[in-house]
Amino acid sequence: MKIIINKIAVGQRIRQIRINGGYTYEKFGDFFGASRGNIQAWEYGKALPNKERLVNISKIAGITVNELLYGSIDEFLENNIEVLLMNSKYPYTSIFESYELKEACLIYIDNINSINIGKISINDISSIEKAFNSVLESIISEVSEEYSKLRNKIVHNKEVAEKCIKKYTSYFVNFQLAIMMDSQDISTDNKEFKKNKKVTSPFLYLEYLLKLSSSDDIETKLLYFPCLKMLNEFLRREMENHFLTIKTNLVVFQLNKLTTVEVSSEDNLYSYISKSHEIQDTTIVLKENKYDIKGFKGITGIFIENEDTLYYLAHYPCIEDVPLNTEAQYFILNYDNSYFISKITEKPDCKYLAPILGKME
Repeated sequence: MKIIINKIAVGQRIRQIRINGGYTYEKFGDFFGASRGNIQAWEYGKALPNKERLVNISKIAGITVNELLYGSIDEFLENNIEVLLMNSKYPYTSIFESYELKEACLIYIDNINSINIGKISINDISSIEKAFNSVLESIISEVSEEYSKLRNKIVHNKEVAEKCIKKYTSYFVNFQLAIMMDSQDISTDNKEFKKNKKVTSPFLYLEYLLKLSSSDDIETKLLYFPCLKMLNEFLRREMENHFLTIKTNLVVFQLNKLTTVEVSSEDNLYSYISKSHEIQDTTIVLKENKYDIKGFKGITGIFIENEDTLYYLAHYPCIEDVPLNTEAQYFILNYDNSYFISKITEKPDCKYLAPILGKME
């Protein structure tokens, strides 16, 4: 590994050593057989002393040669962070876009030194490199895990993702052009994109993005990680805004009773939601129980009056009790498979809450 040495910083340290000792240029040069011109060249960062002179200067100052050359771990990383990266298993500069490698490495080294697991100092460059590689491995692992989560969110919300790409076209155009400037990728897709310099179809661009991001290649993941993060942020905003636009029309309630009665076709569902706040009791009366809603421990409901639609979340003790054979259009199971979301509506085509609750094809 070819280490970068900041000659100006070394020169400043040599100058400080000379001044602290009260030496003139000539007197200081006498210690090493160096002329005034040599000393000035060192102090102004135009040249470095040879190895023997570096050792002697360090002895005068009571420091090590590494301390004279590199100053501190912080300074060493500042000058050599890219050198360390290029010498690692993952020589991809795109990682700088998402992570502050120097700061992460300093924190890691401070933590190691604070618990006395083999002190890391500027005098052991190999230990600093080892610490850097440990940090890098941790970051790559974190990126891979987060990358999969981000991609899955996009895959499960493709319609909203397309809307976001259309809405924020300029971001994705600039992102893609930036990638192509740094990349040797001459695929047909990229040629066409570079020619038109625009996202002609949100659907096609999303498919293109998902195709690229499905790669197991670490460099590709690092390259597209910022884009997936931003698209997920756009998704979050879009869903949040969607919820805010409809929440004033929602009636949220807790259920502990469901009954079935025959009602006329003119009636709407809202008339069958009765609430008693004093006893915190709510009863839903359904026109027919074709959804086979029974055996539940509790239900939370959301009623949208202007859509005449009832969404409900039923808590079942175990997966075997969940009526998956119903005609429900929307449902989601949580980590212990105990929750079931469905829809009861007089308008079966309603998809108002699909982006929020999730849609099962």
